[in-house]
Amino acid sequence: MVLSQPSFMIAIGVSATALALMTAATWAGARAYTYLLCWSAGLAFCASSVAILGTMSHYDATTNFAAYVLLLASAVLIEASGAQFRTGRIRWRLTLTAWIAAVGLVGFWFALGLNGAGVIALNFACGAIFLATAFEFWLARKEAPVALLSVAAFYVLMSLSFFLCIIPLVRHNRYVLHARAQDWAQDINSICIVMALAGVGALMLVMAQNRATELQRRAARSDALTGLLNRRALFEWNAREGRGPVCAAIMFDLDNFKRINDRFGHATGDEVLTRFAKVMRDNVRAGDVAARLGGEEFCVLLPNTAARDAFEIAERIRIAIAASEPLAPDHGAPTVSGGIAVKSQPPSTIEELLRFADKALYQAKTAGRNRIQGPESRLAA
Repeated sequence: MVLSQPSFMIAIGVSATALALMTAATWAGARAYTYLLCWSAGLAFCASSVAILGTMSHYDATTNFAAYVLLLASAVLIEASGAQFRTGRIRWRLTLTAWIAAVGLVGFWFALGLNGAGVIALNFACGAIFLATAFEFWLARKEAPVALLSVAAFYVLMSLSFFLCIIPLVRHNRYVLHARAQDWAQDINSICIVMALAGVGALMLVMAQNRATELQRRAARSDALTGLLNRRALFEWNAREGRGPVCAAIMFDLDNFKRINDRFGHATGDEVLTRFAKVMRDNVRAGDVAARLGGEEFCVLLPNTAARDAFEIAERIRIAIAASEPLAPDHGAPTVSGGIAVKSQPPSTIEELLRFADKALYQAKTAGRNRIQGPESRLAA
């Protein structure tokens, strides 16, 4: 039995509606992934467009154009969801501009009575938009190469099927239509859309689940306030990667932090903690690991690092926080003290390394604060 265009329309409409509902439900359980909501909206517009086209009892150019307006809205929203998946941001201005331009291009030919030329413009616009969507997922391929390259391939397939629909119209000079275009290219296009919806839908839902799992894993390993690793994650990292021949540790403690909390309140105290965490991230090297151990106590592990290099990094951090914005007109910027230890025999474990660094930190505190103390270092006022 050969499937007819109405059968294809029903298949596309049912697939798009089901996926829109499933995606919206998935987004409801993971609100951070707003690209799912955008994709769901695109699928809903696709289903609406197909519903209009599939229920037309006779050809009407105005109704046909209205369906195409919805189809173009679907295409640009799906492209926007791809960009949002990759970047985390939705480009509403660009999305709206693309939709208006595409609708204007198709509408121009419909207004001239050349509705066949309008269909050609529609297929070209959809092909270009889905090709741009494929490019977004190709750019994001590092996150999950097999899955995202497969998504890109499905969108390329759908894009090519829209471009294919132009061939019969141009070849037979069908620039004015009295019925909706129905030919071999339209059949191929419908099959590709159904395949792409099924394939992309399954992969996107899997990716959403993978991202949710990764988010939970990171939350368990991260300090909620600063975003740095927590104590547990620091020890896990060391067990996995911190076995180099030379590994240094720097222990930091914010000076007079209790007084800051008492005078300015805990909101300011939290701001100081997040400020210092940013200073740490900005001044450590790739491969170094920064963590918040608790309260106002922080740590950096530096693999394959000698004491002198560790001291330079610690000094950079100390100077940067002391040069930050004052907490009040009559109060300077927060300051920090630090202690350094270098892995050797002894110390031979991370626990011993941190204990030696903590002893050096205590010496820096008792020597007057706002200084770094450690092996081969001089006190820095």
